[in-house]
Amino acid sequence: MDDRTMRAVLFDRFGGPEVLYVGRVPRPEPALGEVLVRVRAFSVNGGELAARSGSLRLFTGQKFPQRVGLDFTGEVAALGAGATDVAVGDRVWGTVGRTGFGSAAEYVIVRAERLGRVPDGLDLVAAAALPVATTAITALRDKARLRPGERLLVRGAAGGVGNAAVQLGQAYGAEVTALARAANLDFVRTLGAHHAIDHRAVPPRELGLFDVVLDTAGTDLRAFRRLLTPGGRMVTIAFDVTRPAASLGYIAASAVHGRGRVRFFSGNPTRALFDDLARQVAEGGLRPAVDRYFPLEETAAAHRALEAGGVRGKYVVRVD
Repeated sequence: MDDRTMRAVLFDRFGGPEVLYVGRVPRPEPALGEVLVRVRAFSVNGGELAARSGSLRLFTGQKFPQRVGLDFTGEVAALGAGATDVAVGDRVWGTVGRTGFGSAAEYVIVRAERLGRVPDGLDLVAAAALPVATTAITALRDKARLRPGERLLVRGAAGGVGNAAVQLGQAYGAEVTALARAANLDFVRTLGAHHAIDHRAVPPRELGLFDVVLDTAGTDLRAFRRLLTPGGRMVTIAFDVTRPAASLGYIAASAVHGRGRVRFFSGNPTRALFDDLARQVAEGGLRPAVDRYFPLEETAAAHRALEAGGVRGKYVVRVD
């Protein structure tokens, strides 16, 4: 096969998982400050599902084919001029950043500062479940400034960011309440949750008050904001894609109306944050939680599984 091309997951129209296919595209070459990574694995994220379905077409545009894949693990294959602090052969993890998608492929190009080294002893494929944990670190440590002894509520606790937030909340010394499906309550307890509650059986108003609320769903923000104690902080990493203007408008208005601002952000990790992630893994505060592995050719099945709900950790796709 021509080594100037590579396999990549593509779609030529918006739609369900069935629009995804593995095709061949030109293999990229690293430019100034860039790194070429041979991808070993990536995980499936909710933002990709929304982009593939067309819900984010205002942001992604309508030029096809489009790509999927946000995070990855792999080895450094080549360096562009000026790329520093990494070497060919290094085991790395990273994300493509806010420029789009594309890690669902045999190779990916990223800026050198968007990479971190995978800790020794951590399986490179399982490690693909962890780059998203940088979002949980930012949410709890930097945005919410979670302190030991505080009460933390994690909504979507069994998912990719949620499971990391449960682990980190426990490591940071918080009292962690995890909201998840009934079938996943034992799973979130194994992650370190002090209290595990079926979100379908208990409405928000009956949950009590919390110093920090971490939301991963983006819906019903008003109901969960009411659970904040005086001085409480709420962080969301999502907005309601079915009502984007109203959802983002409410988040913005929370800064000036009512008690407790809702802080919204989109993860955009750089090397320092990946170094923090590696330290958490080395210190035992965080471990990868993989629900199921898929081969590259079954990326559509991985998307379908995530859309069905009930994931425990992450769905990881092997590229080998």
